[in-house]
Amino acid sequence: MYYSIKFEKGQAFQTVNLHKLWEIFLEIPQNMPVQIAGCRIFKYIV
Repeated sequence: MYYSIKFEKGQAFQTVNLHKLWEIFLEIPQNMPVQIAGCRIFKYIV
């Protein structure tokens, strides 16, 4: 199983700590957009 992340247009993503993003990412329900630092993030299981 692989995870894929899609970012919609938003602020520069480097404002988010990647390690923290991963912790948040693990809590994101599948296919539900989450707003982080002005970016909408989607999690897909491929």
